[in-house]
Amino acid sequence: RRSWAIIDLPAFNPEAFARHQRIVLRVTAGLLTFILLLAIVAGRC
Repeated sequence: RRSWAIIDLPAFNPEAFARHQRIVLRVTAGLLTFILLLAIVAGRC
């Protein structure tokens, strides 16, 4: 039987995991927006 590390963790908190995931998504979205704006500005010059 295959065991997944996330499931096997005794103190796994789905709420904290969801919050962490939201933060990661927000940071990633912000980073992508920043890179996109940078590319647009660089393309105009």
